[in-house]
Amino acid sequence: MRLLLTLLLETAKADLGGVHSVFIDGIADLVLDVNDAAESNAFVAELHALAIQFECAIVLVIHLNPGGQAKGGTPKTRGHLGSQLERKSETNLRLDKDEDVAVVWSDKNRHAPIPKDKGTRFEWSDEHRMHVSTTAGGRSKFDAQRAQLLSEAQSVFLYSKRESLPWGEFIDRLKDQLRMKSKSGSRKRMEKMEAAVVIVKDLSGERRLEK
Repeated sequence: MRLLLTLLLETAKADLGGVHSVFIDGIADLVLDVNDAAESNAFVAELHALAIQFECAIVLVIHLNPGGQAKGGTPKTRGHLGSQLERKSETNLRLDKDEDVAVVWSDKNRHAPIPKDKGTRFEWSDEHRMHVSTTAGGRSKFDAQRAQLLSEAQSVFLYSKRESLPWGEFIDRLKDQLRMKSKSGSRKRMEKMEAAVVIVKDLSGERRLEK
């Protein structure tokens, strides 16, 4: 199978002048043992060399290990092969299913990550007879959480009768407004507001509502 991959790439380059991209669904089938470190490392290096030689992207599909958990509780990809692919790949996209909605996200890219709550979502459409983009599922949950954070931030500025507040004062007023027991809780809440772009820091360093 691996020899066939090289032959196909050489044939495509000769017949068509080049290769745009390669998709392999089930990369684990191309090794004898996904847990063999030597075999997996050599195969990943081989794929890397082919991508450089033929100047093309190689997109691979590998399943998660149902019983394996990485740090933080994230499911691991299958065997040493999956771990080596995660280390050497430019982009690691994850496809998770939330009921009928699939979300594409990533926390292991070489550059900017794609948070799960902002990932592209798809669901099957009987009308179109294919998967279509959607804002259902997790996205609506994210929007609901943001709406709650916005309401809380608005109440802080409303009762303070000011359009902007210093960082520490905002935390204190938020703590009082939500009747929190500690500043650490209100600080974490404020951090969520900033992450959701509900509040932003202005030129003076104070926090205000995002317009």
